[in-house]
Amino acid sequence: MTPDKSPLKNATQSFVSEKIQGESSPLDAAARAADEMITAVVRKTAGRSGAVPKDEIVREVCHGAINALLLADLDLPKGAVILLDGMASVAQEVQVDPQELVTWALEGISRIANAVPKQKVADIAHAVDERFMGTAEVFRELCRKAAAP
Repeated sequence: MTPDKSPLKNATQSFVSEKIQGESSPLDAAARAADEMITAVVRKTAGRSGAVPKDEIVREVCHGAINALLLADLDLPKGAVILLDGMASVAQEVQVDPQELVTWALEGISRIANAVPKQKVADIAHAVDERFMGTAEVFRELCRKAAAP
């Protein structure tokens, strides 16, 4: 499924947009909403045949969440870091290795590469690397893949 046509991405974007309205800390609210969405969708689809795999759930939810932050004109680098910070608790909830979950989340966040200036991508890479050492190059590579036709 292409990222632009994902019902889960779109639902997450709407959900996060709604949750950040009027919040004094919209980035934290966005991260909580993304965490809730991942946990709820994984639980709801667990064991169902044809269910969306966990990795794609995380990618689509993180893509929708970062897109909501972009549309709300919020701080994307800080938002990306806060989204990634929440993945440790989500990993426990959905029983996935935290490193794997962070990689999937980075993949989802990288899907906005075509929607933002290159400098914004560099700013996000720098911010996530400051918090999660060694992730900048991984993020840049994911952005290159996401931006490829």
